[in-house]
Amino acid sequence: MYSRFFALLFSGFSILLFPVDSFSQPRCPLGTMPGSMDCSVRGHHVVRYEGYGAYVKSMSGDTTYWVTGADSGGLAGVTADAMTACLRAGNDDCEVLGTWRNSCASVGSVNLEGIKHRIFRTGSNGRASRRAVRQECSAISPSAECKVHKAVCIDFRTDLVPYY
Repeated sequence: MYSRFFALLFSGFSILLFPVDSFSQPRCPLGTMPGSMDCSVRGHHVVRYEGYGAYVKSMSGDTTYWVTGADSGGLAGVTADAMTACLRAGNDDCEVLGTWRNSCASVGSVNLEGIKHRIFRTGSNGRASRRAVRQECSAISPSAECKVHKAVCIDFRTDLVPYY
């Protein structure tokens, strides 16, 4: 919304009156603070793109592949991309380890009696997802070493686009 008002400037013994343009953000979703990215600005509105991620593993290659994307065909799209990456690397035993949306995910592994167990967990942040992996490792084998990889975090993306 555009509005014009006049400001007074006192300078010594004179008073100056000059116009000042003001832009406000009238279209804020309920619960959103004015000035945030979720509010519309001067004929524009905010478009939110959900963030998605997928982990795919190969048992024979002992490799984990991950793909993230914003508004990229959803979970199915990033899962297909991660699966394609796994298969292109020459693996024929690719399977989905886990998917997530607008959060963080971590993977880890623990060996129990010579069998490697891969673990996938999500969390509100990287620390929470890594902690969840370590807890699962402890539940599987309390005395074995738990290897936790760096968390991958994604969030929705916003763009300011004009009204049509």
